[in-house]
Amino acid sequence: MGVSQGVGSRCVVVFYSVPVEASLSALFRSLEVCGGDRVFVVSTARRGSDAREVVSRVGQSVGVGAEPAPVFPDEDTAQPVEISRAVDIVKSVVSGCEEVCVDVSSGSRLEVATAIAAFTQLGSAKIFYTSFAWGPWKGLFYPLTPKPLQRVYFLTPGQSPPKPSTAVFQASAGDLLALAFAGPELRRRVAEAQYNINKQLDSLCYADSEGFECSCRGLEAVVYTGSTPAIRGEARDYCSWSDTVNAVAGVVDGFESRRDRLRDEQRKALELLLRASGLYQLAVDECSYGCEDCRGVLFMDCAARGLGGRVIVDTNVVYGGIHIQLWEYMEQRYSIAIPYCALLELYSHEAQARDAYEKLRSEVAHILLAEVSELKLPVDYRIVQRPCEVGMALESSPREVLATADVAANRRVFRDVKREAVLLTPTPLHKTKLLHSEISRKASYAYYAIAQLKALAEHRGVREALKQLGLQVEVKML
Repeated sequence: MGVSQGVGSRCVVVFYSVPVEASLSALFRSLEVCGGDRVFVVSTARRGSDAREVVSRVGQSVGVGAEPAPVFPDEDTAQPVEISRAVDIVKSVVSGCEEVCVDVSSGSRLEVATAIAAFTQLGSAKIFYTSFAWGPWKGLFYPLTPKPLQRVYFLTPGQSPPKPSTAVFQASAGDLLALAFAGPELRRRVAEAQYNINKQLDSLCYADSEGFECSCRGLEAVVYTGSTPAIRGEARDYCSWSDTVNAVAGVVDGFESRRDRLRDEQRKALELLLRASGLYQLAVDECSYGCEDCRGVLFMDCAARGLGGRVIVDTNVVYGGIHIQLWEYMEQRYSIAIPYCALLELYSHEAQARDAYEKLRSEVAHILLAEVSELKLPVDYRIVQRPCEVGMALESSPREVLATADVAANRRVFRDVKREAVLLTPTPLHKTKLLHSEISRKASYAYYAIAQLKALAEHRGVREALKQLGLQVEVKML
């Protein structure tokens, strides 16, 4: 087989699968909860070279023995008898290991079934499953994703408690980002911010037959006006999904209650920052044709069901944080087009910084342009007239749906030319309706909003612009 045996080692076994981030999350969570000193990534021969490349990088990053094991029969080419022998093949990989931990969350159904059959026969093996509540974290992997969203469930009762390890944090966030695609600057900063939060959590977030252990220290997000804390959201237990959603709600509700007491440029600045961060989400408000049942629902949840044609989005939809929803809905992103006029407006804002607010908008425009570019949204070069809502109304096809967060544009422009349109409203995340998996996905969006607010607040250009406005935003563990 060409696979060395883990004699005397604490061995971790995961299965290589596509997308690779599922395997990486399983691998790093396995190392964290089991404290293994040797990792075997089992794959078919067909995927052996891909697994080998990933395993090589992982071993260098975290300083443990990592080895590909391309030993599993390929269902397409293997003889039936080889499939039947799969249990013995998988058991042979860990022959001689002192302890074995097996994560069955990645891999094919056959691989999972084989792993359970094989390692159940080894009385000392710990078999567990790592859950993935992805949401906008798709494409990233633990420890660059929130630990509370990637809970570990031990499936073998009566086992000794996990033996935790901090090996996964020996690698820098930059080294981990190099293991798989991570996206543009803001996306990378979000991943790094989340990595730094995870590094401060002492809970393993796992469940076994004795109960569920996932409780950790708190987190707060504070907005200062001058040196005074004016707006605050707190998660008493950051590992609690509901507490983290409540922390986002605390910031939003605090902002809304103080809106009239802020200077105009401070209000506009915080509005821009909180929307781009995802504490508000774009939800459907009005629909000019047949999608009234989507009122109050996350925009991409409705768009994924089909809005009757390709959707063209206004500039304010980009500022409203559409990139966050598109990270979750990567497969549907080609049905969302950005008109050339919107790019021109963003480029204009990027270049224009006559006062402190425009300086902040310039930084945010630059960051969001990179997000839109990386998402590879189709650009509609027919639509060039500005203001952009006028160009969208006059230069798009009647078969296309126009989406804006501008009430006046929707009611005075799109209705006048009898265009099919969707009016979106930046809605507090905790009040936004989700069409499926609402509890886990709302938590996922909340964790993303917290990490993205932290990433933006620590961005040098954004931080300096906020300072000129007499504002400071801080996200920290308690």
